[in-house]
Amino acid sequence: MQRTARVTLDVGSGHFDSALNDVIAVVDEAGGYISGSQAQADEGQPMRSGQVTFQVPSQRFDDVLTQIRKRGTPRAISISGNDVSLQYVDLQARLTNAETQRDAMLALLQQARSVNDTIQIQNQLGQVTGQIEELKGQISFLDHSTTYATVSVTIRETTGGPKDEWGLQSAINQAAHNFVNIIDFLVLALGALAPVLIAGLVLGWATWRGFLRYRRQQSTPATPSRAMPAE
Repeated sequence: MQRTARVTLDVGSGHFDSALNDVIAVVDEAGGYISGSQAQADEGQPMRSGQVTFQVPSQRFDDVLTQIRKRGTPRAISISGNDVSLQYVDLQARLTNAETQRDAMLALLQQARSVNDTIQIQNQLGQVTGQIEELKGQISFLDHSTTYATVSVTIRETTGGPKDEWGLQSAINQAAHNFVNIIDFLVLALGALAPVLIAGLVLGWATWRGFLRYRRQQSTPATPSRAMPAE
């Protein structure tokens, strides 16, 4: 059985290195080893996130996962398995057949009586030998992948502030958000009503000016006409 696990751990700010060392210690104690790593950090800043892949003995797989989960706050865990027993049996059977063909060709090679027969047998023998080596490589890979399980651990530093247990910070943030929304609405409303307001002001000013002119005309006394003297 091939077994694979992926674990994502969150740790406190500044605890990346210590968490990574703890995980490596767990794997070393189980007889495993590092098979790959990848880390990320901002320029000039300490390491904040990284992924390390381990190979651990299959019989210690569950125990290693249990110990790793204690080195931080697990955020994601995925475990998968692949039964390769049928594939292993098939490869073993093909290897046996290939080895039987190789032995038969070696016997024929000893009985060859001509150069052409020898060359043909050697060519076929080379092909069968190549198949044998390929099959042995696949079997060796299955042996290793079932003897050792793969565990990938991603460690991330959390940079969030303290928890808002009373909800005060959340309330303040919500109030500020609502205030900004109101300001945005007023700005949009004023922008839409600006032409109407300007036209109203112009019309009102013109009406007021006309009203003042009318009052002045009404308040001005009429000049009396003089009678012409008789000649």
